[in-house]
Amino acid sequence: RANLDYLLIDFADVIEEPVKKIGKVFTTLTDELSIDVPNIDPSLFCERYAHKLNVGSDAHKVAVGASRLIKAMNRDWIATGRRPQGLSGAALLIAARFYGHQVSAETVAALVRMSGSTIQKRLSEWKVTPIARLTRDEFEKLGAQIEDLPVRTVPPAFLRNCLQKEKAAANALKDAEARRQIK
Repeated sequence: RANLDYLLIDFADVIEEPVKKIGKVFTTLTDELSIDVPNIDPSLFCERYAHKLNVGSDAHKVAVGASRLIKAMNRDWIATGRRPQGLSGAALLIAARFYGHQVSAETVAALVRMSGSTIQKRLSEWKVTPIARLTRDEFEKLGAQIEDLPVRTVPPAFLRNCLQKEKAAANALKDAEARRQIK
């Protein structure tokens, strides 16, 4: 039995049905049959998507860069609970831009069949990681030593929630101060 990795998108293309419809059926089947389906490593799809990005001879370089970025995203909690194509899309967009290709988020989103806002959300989560501060040369020199970078200790959703609570508390404090000054 071959161990092949496919996305639901691949099946949607073959049977010409919307991926959401196939996803609902897939979820129902796995739930009803108590099948534990392992998560797919998003980096497996970087090579395929990179060749469809029209980056010419840099396709392999972009795919390798994207795979390394996904490795860093895993380390920094960005990949936890995320769909593989959204992670692949964000990583490919970053890698393509690293290598000088002007690829839009919308182009990548259409390629991986995710919304542009999902890609933008992954990018905003990535921007606050240590690897986002590296130049292309620093990133290339780092190579397999990505694991040596400092790890963000909390998932993006937790960090976002903490920041929202801080902002709400600061606003409440401003409001209380303004009411006190009015009296």
